Amino acid sequence: MNRDIHSIGSVISQHRISGVLFNTGDIHRNQFTSQNVHRWPYPLVRITSSGIAKAWRRPFALITINTDLNNPEILAEFYAADSSARSTTWSNNRNLQCRSVSIHDEARQAKCTERIRLSDLTPR
Repeated sequence: MNRDIHSIGSVISQHRISGVLFNTGDIHRNQFTSQNVHRWPYPLVRITSSGIAKAWRRPFALITINTDLNNPEILAEFYAADSSARSTTWSNNRNLQCRSVSIHDEARQAKCTERIRLSDLTPR
């Protein structure tokens, strides 16, 4: 983990800031990570949506934010570039399980849904 991430975590901890996550791209794949990091008061969440891929069908993610709930949430729906079968892990990290995988359409495009609630991103 780089020094900048640790520095950001220190500021978040010191000021008890809730709801910080990172939305990134340009790594040629979709990715969701949630990990405990030194100096962070809650898991560091990263949502990556990168529509550049070698497959004819590009991966993408839809992000929906619902602030009308008592516990506001972000719903991240990741669509795979090519899926011939259901997969319950992220290809770049076999230990990270997708919470909800479904086959989205007749072309067997997989959709992985991750739900992040504000209470998940609140200092303890």
